[in-house]
Amino acid sequence: MVPFVDSSRVRPADALPGEFLPRVAREYTPPEQFARTRAGWYGLLAGVCHAPPPRAVLEAITSGMLVEQVSTLLGPAAAEPWQTMGSAPDLVAIRRDFQTLFRVPGPRYLTPNESVWVDSTDIEGNPRPKKLLMGPSTVDTIRRWKRIGHEVSRASGELADYIGLEFHLLEQLCALEAEAWDR
Repeated sequence: MVPFVDSSRVRPADALPGEFLPRVAREYTPPEQFARTRAGWYGLLAGVCHAPPPRAVLEAITSGMLVEQVSTLLGPAAAEPWQTMGSAPDLVAIRRDFQTLFRVPGPRYLTPNESVWVDSTDIEGNPRPKKLLMGPSTVDTIRRWKRIGHEVSRASGELADYIGLEFHLLEQLCALEAEAWDR
């Protein structure tokens, strides 16, 4: 299997703590179900980056179902920030926030592309004086999509290193992991 981690960008720890693997075996069994759960979470995050959350997601937040899922998957401490979101959501404000964060450049716009935040060179390796779109991260993400037999559709209107598409890539990788565990 070809690793999906570019070792020039990620430095693995020298050694795993002795308790790590037994804890993973204890808490994330069966592993194929855990991989499917992670795929679902990455799919949710991808969707939130592509459009304002649908009513079903907002209902999951207000009903407490999201808090329960986060608590089960990540522990009670990770669920605490979500517990204050029990009131009815303001759909107009949510749509406005989505537009100002992900679509319309302005003071709150995130520029949600990896290349803008991490690349210090252009795709030829020349230093970049300021952050720009379409850097080595974009090219690297295209390569990773191709490794698993997928491509980013031009119809998406986004570069491959757009955060929503990167979450979708992680969703696909988790689905492949679940299939591998099943086999």
